[in-house]
Amino acid sequence: MAGPEREDDYAALLEAHVRKGDWGATIDFLKLQYPRALTARIPSTFSGGTVLHAAVDAEDEHRVEELVNMISEHDLATMQDDFGYTADLQEISVIGNYRMAKCLITKNKSLVSIRDYAYNELPVTRAMGWGA
Repeated sequence: MAGPEREDDYAALLEAHVRKGDWGATIDFLKLQYPRALTARIPSTFSGGTVLHAAVDAEDEHRVEELVNMISEHDLATMQDDFGYTADLQEISVIGNYRMAKCLITKNKSLVSIRDYAYNELPVTRAMGWGA
């Protein structure tokens, strides 16, 4: 696609690919058409998260791993949603998905020490509060 990327393009990505589960098309979209969408916040998501946040919300371990492998260590630590949930480690800690948490932390160990904006909590504190 020609021209600069727009937030509308990312919303289309989320709706057409991520929510419908067409991960092959999502990965192609990210690699070939809009690589910056991989780390961009998508305003139409519930919390202004990224494609990775959407994959975590869908609890799709394979796609989370695939996306994490495409994201740099630095970018992984800076990808926060409207609540400050970094790469959704806070959400993963609540649902108790060890495999997804390990994937994120293996890529960037600093994720465990980044507090969210909403409650100023660390992921482990949030998990403990939810009994995960």
